[in-house]
Amino acid sequence: LAGAGERALTNYLHLFESLLEELGRARLALPEIIAGLRALRDGRRCPRGENGNMQRLESERDAVQLLSMHMSKGLEAPVVFLVGGLYEKGGGDGAVFHDEDGRRVLYLAKPSKALKAQIEREGEQENERLLYVALTRAKARLYLPMVTAVDEEGRQLPPPRLSGSYRKVNNRLFTISSEEDEKGARLFAFEEVSCEAAAAPGPADLAPLAALEPRPELLEERDPEAEYARLRAGHAGYFVTSYSRMGHEAGADEEREATAGEACEYVAPGPDELPGGANTGIYLHDLLAE
Repeated sequence: LAGAGERALTNYLHLFESLLEELGRARLALPEIIAGLRALRDGRRCPRGENGNMQRLESERDAVQLLSMHMSKGLEAPVVFLVGGLYEKGGGDGAVFHDEDGRRVLYLAKPSKALKAQIEREGEQENERLLYVALTRAKARLYLPMVTAVDEEGRQLPPPRLSGSYRKVNNRLFTISSEEDEKGARLFAFEEVSCEAAAAPGPADLAPLAALEPRPELLEERDPEAEYARLRAGHAGYFVTSYSRMGHEAGADEEREATAGEACEYVAPGPDELPGGANTGIYLHDLLAE
């Protein structure tokens, strides 16, 4: 590990953190932990969590890193550029919210007016928490976009109505830039950036795309049943069985098997006794279970 570099150290820390989460969620024995590690190694199971299967970045790597707000948690950088969040993306078929007991609920039907307000309120709160995470990642300098509009005479107009979570930050920046705010002037420096439409690509620009050929393995036909089986095996969890089921599946014998190298003398049961053997135990277990 000493000579493997920071990449290996980050991977080991990620692995240990995943193991600690598993131990905190369930009291696992050592064989279960080993079986879980083997399932992760063989691709039969994915790590838990929203970003559990994403490779983490080294914390001190000198390079430009493109991160989502979720992925930036716990990381810092001298200079941070925040982009996106101007417009709200289309929602899915369901809505997620928390009920009165604090449980996370997926609601697939059309929500009522009150429920819709609750869903929007929880979404706003989650977006504000993510924005706080993103705005506090910079150690020295933070670059923020401010979307504005100007009239024909070049005078600044109120910002356009944005539907995304960034609209509150954009509106606040507009207020600071248009008022004589000494505190805001010390914290922010505004620079106008013109956005010109890019020219449409010509034939010369598209020539490299015409010669592009995908890798042969991407063109191979795959058996959908085999792919589904692999996905099912990867997402399958542990299953609970019983001694009776194990005995029936193994086809246990009625009589005990003699230990190798030892003689076993058969003793007939008495009139009030049951015969020995695995099947007798399975029968009694099933009888008591009923």
